[in-house]
Amino acid sequence: APQEITSSITLTAPYYDSWMAEAIHRYMRENPGRQVVYDYTYTSYKDYGSHADRDQYFTKQNTQILAGDVGDLLWMGGEQTDVYSISRTDLFTDLVPLLEESGLDEKLAPAALEGSRVGEEQFFIPLTGAYYCAQLNTELANQLGLEIGTETTWGQLLDMVPILEEKAPDTVLFQDVSRQRLLIRILISNMPDLISPETGEVNLQQDWFIDLLEKLKEVWDSPCFFQEGFGTQEKNVILHTNLRTLNQAPKDSAAKYQNDGEAIGGEISYLPLFCGEKGSNRTATSAQFLLIPRSGENQEEAWDFLSWLLSEECQASRINFNYPMEKEARKQVLEQAAGTEETGQRWKNDMEQVIEEVDWVFDMYKLKEDLFPPIENWLNGQGPLEEALEEARWALFIRLNE
Repeated sequence: APQEITSSITLTAPYYDSWMAEAIHRYMRENPGRQVVYDYTYTSYKDYGSHADRDQYFTKQNTQILAGDVGDLLWMGGEQTDVYSISRTDLFTDLVPLLEESGLDEKLAPAALEGSRVGEEQFFIPLTGAYYCAQLNTELANQLGLEIGTETTWGQLLDMVPILEEKAPDTVLFQDVSRQRLLIRILISNMPDLISPETGEVNLQQDWFIDLLEKLKEVWDSPCFFQEGFGTQEKNVILHTNLRTLNQAPKDSAAKYQNDGEAIGGEISYLPLFCGEKGSNRTATSAQFLLIPRSGENQEEAWDFLSWLLSEECQASRINFNYPMEKEARKQVLEQAAGTEETGQRWKNDMEQVIEEVDWVFDMYKLKEDLFPPIENWLNGQGPLEEALEEARWALFIRLNE
């Protein structure tokens, strides 16, 4: 006989994800009588990425949220969502008491919790995380006497460009997809000390930030500063910054680590993306995150499913995309991916360091889109810095306070 349904919740999601579909089936098998309806807009992450902006998906979603026209649990698409603007409202349940009561506050990665809080309240929780990191040609850096580690700031790295120009003019400090992408990475690491999503305040006219930008302007066109490159790190490059674990399963990341070391012909290491000038702000992104709307009629059942998704058993099953937020599950995933070879173990140690050092979750996707264009134009010789900063400040202020 068909199982009698005793409770039913709806998960509203941007796209279909095979792991989530399987997780729902497992949950319902383990909890007879409980139903989770998977309500998604796009049939794949690829379709979501290609069509969401064009379809005005985010605008429509915000309207539905304000109207209470969403499910009992809301799954949102990581950094592409302007989560702070949404979560500053009173539309979602504060998860702090639930996390503390369940003990999950002790089991999840600290950055996942601290980086995604708005003041003292927690309206959204990352399901998985992607960690920004840099690949260091350790041997080349040592040969040149450059000390680069987890405490290194972007400003200190920029100070190394004149040294390279004098001592090793054929050597390049950074390799990335584009100069623009590298600029965005530098800005991301400083954004928490420039912008307050909680209060809507923006302060770009800070001496330390202006000093950093002036320093960047001095080396912007130097051949020792930047080299374009998407794939394997070139032998003359000290740091490859186009690394983000969002793009690779752990086992693929471990394989790349070995292949890149062999290509360079020396030892490499992974470091968290570098520190901001004022705060460390080593960066991760929430690849997906979940919220419980206050409008839902089944908040207790929604939390039951959400807490199950964050359990060690469930988190450890997500081995082909991103890194778990649950600490024991993360250990399992790293161990499985590393294998027994020495290079794999070095990769695991590096990744553990990256993950442990990361101390905030970057979910300011729309905000960075407002910040970087005027600064990039100034770096390319268009207008004075003061005008660029004012243009960026005004765009950010409008977005934060609209």
